[in-house]
Amino acid sequence: MKLAHYLLLLLILTISLKLTAFDYWEADREELLVLSEDGDVEAIYVLGIYAEEEEDFAAAEKWFLQAAELDFNLAHFELAMMHLKKQLEKSDIGSALKHFERAGELGYGEAYYNLAKLYHEGKLVGKDIQKAVEYYKLADDEIST
Repeated sequence: MKLAHYLLLLLILTISLKLTAFDYWEADREELLVLSEDGDVEAIYVLGIYAEEEEDFAAAEKWFLQAAELDFNLAHFELAMMHLKKQLEKSDIGSALKHFERAGELGYGEAYYNLAKLYHEGKLVGKDIQKAVEYYKLADDEIST
């Protein structure tokens, strides 16, 4: 019985290592599309990055929105940045703030840092030092952990 448990554990670890070793950045687009159809959020995100690099911002938004619906923090961050850069047909600061906030909530500290900076500088949103300090603290908490 112990040998069976050991073999099962070994099999699970082997499968786990193979899954984590997959390099999304080396995969071809067809592989990523197949993975994305199965709901693989990292594949969806990488497709968004590729579309953004090709300056196909409508396609990038589609992929990032799909990944954001699966609560992938980097997708929210990318959407926020695209709104700030006015790369989307309907870019707006409110959507950028919403996506930065969600990315931060999902553990991406740089999103909180960007919010802090926006409120500190007061160029795109009303200057609010108290909010800036709160976001700087949240960024520090996320980045430090």
